[in-house]
Amino acid sequence: MSELVNSKDNRNDEEDRATNSSSSKGNNLAPKASQQSVQTVKSNSKERTVPCVFFANGNCRYGNSCKFLHEIYNSVPPIVPIVAQQMMQPVPMMGMPMNFPMVPPIVNIPPGHPVFSVDVECVATAVHHNARSVAQIALVNEFNNVVFNAHIKQEQPVLSYITELTGLTEESLKDGTPLVEAMASLRQMLPQNAILVGQNILKDINWLQLVQGVDFHSLIDLSGLFRVWNPTRGEYTSFSQDHVAKVWLGLPVRPNHTAIDDAGVSMALFKAYLHVQYDHAKLYHLQYMTLMAERTPGFSSRYPVLDGCCMGNRKKCSCGAPFFS
Repeated sequence: MSELVNSKDNRNDEEDRATNSSSSKGNNLAPKASQQSVQTVKSNSKERTVPCVFFANGNCRYGNSCKFLHEIYNSVPPIVPIVAQQMMQPVPMMGMPMNFPMVPPIVNIPPGHPVFSVDVECVATAVHHNARSVAQIALVNEFNNVVFNAHIKQEQPVLSYITELTGLTEESLKDGTPLVEAMASLRQMLPQNAILVGQNILKDINWLQLVQGVDFHSLIDLSGLFRVWNPTRGEYTSFSQDHVAKVWLGLPVRPNHTAIDDAGVSMALFKAYLHVQYDHAKLYHLQYMTLMAERTPGFSSRYPVLDGCCMGNRKKCSCGAPFFS
């Protein structure tokens, strides 16, 4: 766990990025066709027979002009509880483009499945942006209560605590818990039927080496839930947690991101989406405001290098290490 694939420093970047087949983290979470009933969406009046894997994951860029079959699940897939269901054509708000997609995701939580938000903050252990070590873990329940929080004692030298982003310092980790012990405690707190939500949550899960079907039931990635169709670009645009929280919750951009704060904001955003997901006018208005609101340069853009360590900004990367998402 000392060196981890890809940096989370760029995860909170305010620079919007369009999702595509190579960058979308949700590709591993796409529901697979089984014996569930599905509806067939016709493209250009021709019924397709080969399923579109990007539509199943919610990020097909071609809409009705796609050459592949668009399937809409009528029941909750056994692994991922987010399913796309056909919705009515919304009445656009004043100034809203008419060509917004008609099928925003609908979140279905299976009965008896508790929802938690998990977040991880890391420190840098080498100069390249993939060298990160878990330094704080937080778990928040659906009532926004902190049920687990641990600072992790580092087992190797730290080049940067990335304090400007994480709020972590050498002092705060000096008496931390060994990662092995922290993970044992986290697994005790986490029910196997739990649904985990978070911003780009697959990174957190990979850092913690949690196993779907063993340690938790399924994931909901908020970066996919809150992305917005950009009619100018003809593709989806994703946003940082700070940007979405500013529009949906009225929260100011935070100077740093502790694991507890990020987990709490993720849970608040998730509940806000649940509250409006069936109110088409409100949902599309919030999506439009999210797309149009001014964005602040993200952390890795403002600090491309910190304490000699690359922060993983794609446009300003200085270490030459690969990007995996």
